[in-house]
Amino acid sequence: MTETPALLAVICEDDAALATALGDTVTHLYGLEVAAAVASASEAIVAAERSKPGLVVIDLVLAGELGLGVVSALRAAAPECAVVVVVPPAFITLQLDAVASGAMTLVESSDLRPLQCCIEHLTQVHGDDCRSCADQQRRRASLMAWSR
Repeated sequence: MTETPALLAVICEDDAALATALGDTVTHLYGLEVAAAVASASEAIVAAERSKPGLVVIDLVLAGELGLGVVSALRAAAPECAVVVVVPPAFITLQLDAVASGAMTLVESSDLRPLQCCIEHLTQVHGDDCRSCADQQRRRASLMAWSR
């Protein structure tokens, strides 16, 4: 019997402690393989082009640059991947831009539950009654309404 290969993930986070926590979450809790852990948007694009991951988790605010512009580039580099954006709560307009750029979901660094839902959707072990998904749908709808 052949073993199913692990779903690959790219972590792009410039805070070492949060990068480790994100990597541990996707690896130990969900069995994903971290193909690359990088600290810049340009490194994330290269890693996505090389590994064609199923998941990219990227910090919205990286040292010296915004991760926002990279969402579209990541989707182009690996069209099948889900892009999850880690956002500071105060960045409401940038959150809207991230969703419009193709981010699957937004995750506040203080609450990683939406990341869990995203991974469960990708690995198809997700339940239909997820409160966090419902919260994300309401948040996405309010962001889109706020932009009008």
